[in-house]
Amino acid sequence: MLEQIGHSLREVGKTAEGLGVEVRLEVHGKETCRLPRIRKIMDYADHPSVVVNWNSNKEDLMDGGFDAGFDLVKDRIRHVHINELYNEEYLLGSSSGFRKSAITAIAALKSPAARSLPGC
Repeated sequence: MLEQIGHSLREVGKTAEGLGVEVRLEVHGKETCRLPRIRKIMDYADHPSVVVNWNSNKEDLMDGGFDAGFDLVKDRIRHVHINELYNEEYLLGSSSGFRKSAITAIAALKSPAARSLPGC
């Protein structure tokens, strides 16, 4: 399954490259929400236009924890969707070297981090 997904993404990536766009694989799904599986998909895709959109799922903390998962895909991450802004295990500190775009989805403004955001 992962090989089929990766090879399909490679084909789409070839077209995307010619158009100057990226194909962003978001970390989701019953079988594909684990970062070691996303790494395998990206290895099969093996195309510079196919990148990772990290969704900050609770499964990111499995398989060795946040750092281990981040290390698996950090070279392919182009966008981060931060769901757990107040969870310290999800912090992308300056030591990570991450310099791409990120968006947040704050479910409840009851968290300490959310309350400290400007305008909240």
